[in-house]
Amino acid sequence: MKKESNKPGIIRRTFSAVWGGISWLRRAVLNVIFIAIVVIILIALREKEVPTIPDQAVLVISPVGVLVERRSYSGTLLSLFNDDEKNSEVALPDIIEAISRAADDSKVKMIVMQLDELRGLGMSHALEISQALNDFEHTGKKVLLRSNNLSQSTYLLASFADELYLHPMGSVELNGLAVYRSYFKTLLDKLNIDFHVFRVGTYKSALEPMMRDNMSDADKASNSAWLGTLWQQYTQAVEENRGLEAGALNRYINSIDEVMEHFSGDGAAAALENNLIDGIKTRPQYRQYLSTLVDGELDDHLVGFRDYLSMTAPASFEEDMHDNKVAVITAEGNIVDGNEPYGAIGGDSLAELITRARDDEGVKALVLRINSGGGSAFASEVIREELLLFKESGKKLVVSMGPVAASGGYWIASPADEIWALPTTLTGSIGIFAALPNLERSLKHIGISNDGVGTTDIAGGYRVDRQINSKTQQVIQRQIENGYHRFLMIVAEGRDMSLEQVEKVAEGRVWSGKDALERGLVDQLGSKQDAIAAAANLAGLEDYSVVDIEPELSAQQQFMLELSGASALIAPVSWQSQLSQVMAQLGLPEAGQEAAIWFSARDPRGFYAQCANCVAP
Repeated sequence: MKKESNKPGIIRRTFSAVWGGISWLRRAVLNVIFIAIVVIILIALREKEVPTIPDQAVLVISPVGVLVERRSYSGTLLSLFNDDEKNSEVALPDIIEAISRAADDSKVKMIVMQLDELRGLGMSHALEISQALNDFEHTGKKVLLRSNNLSQSTYLLASFADELYLHPMGSVELNGLAVYRSYFKTLLDKLNIDFHVFRVGTYKSALEPMMRDNMSDADKASNSAWLGTLWQQYTQAVEENRGLEAGALNRYINSIDEVMEHFSGDGAAAALENNLIDGIKTRPQYRQYLSTLVDGELDDHLVGFRDYLSMTAPASFEEDMHDNKVAVITAEGNIVDGNEPYGAIGGDSLAELITRARDDEGVKALVLRINSGGGSAFASEVIREELLLFKESGKKLVVSMGPVAASGGYWIASPADEIWALPTTLTGSIGIFAALPNLERSLKHIGISNDGVGTTDIAGGYRVDRQINSKTQQVIQRQIENGYHRFLMIVAEGRDMSLEQVEKVAEGRVWSGKDALERGLVDQLGSKQDAIAAAANLAGLEDYSVVDIEPELSAQQQFMLELSGASALIAPVSWQSQLSQVMAQLGLPEAGQEAAIWFSARDPRGFYAQCANCVAP
């Protein structure tokens, strides 16, 4: 009998050949990609020529991207190839540090600024940068600024320049300050959705959009007070910088229709006539003007502020080995329970950084920089407890408030030895709330009912598909009141005030930094740099280094950091921060912040110390 052959059939051999070819092609492509990546890495890591600062250097501060307290880090290979500058981040400390170093640098002749591509520049950040600009100008050096168009937020900082120029097609867009919110009560009624709201504080307005169709009188009074204070700070600074008489800015804004009629809509000419700017120049004209201020080719004298920071950076090991250190920890975003990347404040994440500062024998004082409208009451307490342990170790604690340090943000600030705020900081909002949605009416409308039994009067009382009974409501309200009383006691203890004194400034009311100083909620007005100096003074330090305590990077992140050459990129960015940035780009910063707040809300009991309408202008 003839033996059967084991030789594969023609179809199988054909498929094998095709698949073999595909596999070979796949391996070849992957090898090419791998070799390309290795070449890119070798090029990136090779020793580069160290640039030097030219004589008569012109420091160019032309940031592109979103202004943040601290830059984030994506940690992926794709980030190396991302050239989307407009969506990148610009660290506020980088700008201030570059200006401060240039003030003492004999090689730097002047600063040239352009802020058209910088987003997120608010009043508080502008005032902090302006302090560094004033110090620079006091050395006899000039600051020049040119803009295509000046928004209200940008113009405050621009007014501090010695010379301010505008493009012929530009204008200075001044409007004043306002707070407007969207209200949803009628919409919720139409959808048959109820909200059980529990709160303490006449001015605690975070939940008003769910309860009303308009702003309450109490909220209007509170908002009007801090808006008036901030606008006074704005107009006073601009009028002093531009040599205008008091009230000139308000008169210009309130008669803007007549002004535009007179100048046939020419915003640049109107700004020049009213002394809001020093001149009108096209880009070539401005460049030609700069060329007359230096010897030789202009390009030979220009130094970008990031390059300047790299060229003048001290050796990092010198800071780490210093016996006396003032540590700085940045807390920016909504406060939530657990661990969070940068862009939100995780209670556990921030507590870990504070522990590291406490355990470092070289750290003698800590500056906690806060830019937060609050969030989880529990997470706020977790952070405060760790700050108390830091103080018990004998080290000094100073808080530096950024644009916002309210509600939970003030909760974590309260134990500080000193609290520093800017005049335009929004703070206070001492109150607490909870909100539970109820869909029973909505579900019944579409034919869904709820029924059952329980072993006690309050069993099953926290379901969204049935009404909360009166006992459960009473329990939650009493817990909220207890949380509010605890908040008052925390502030009274931290600020060395009586309970009655705290009650007078609490009730959820928002205060400007200037008004908070008068009411004992803060100790001093000043920048983060002032707070750092104060911390060193409290610790009795004369010779010290300043170190940032940041989340530790994985080996992969450290490698990517070195490869990118971005010395300040340190942590993943939270999706809440990304949402806020997207909404801000759409011209809806308030909606973006409120959406980020509610989507990110996370507290074990659902109790929040949050200022939802603290959107710093």
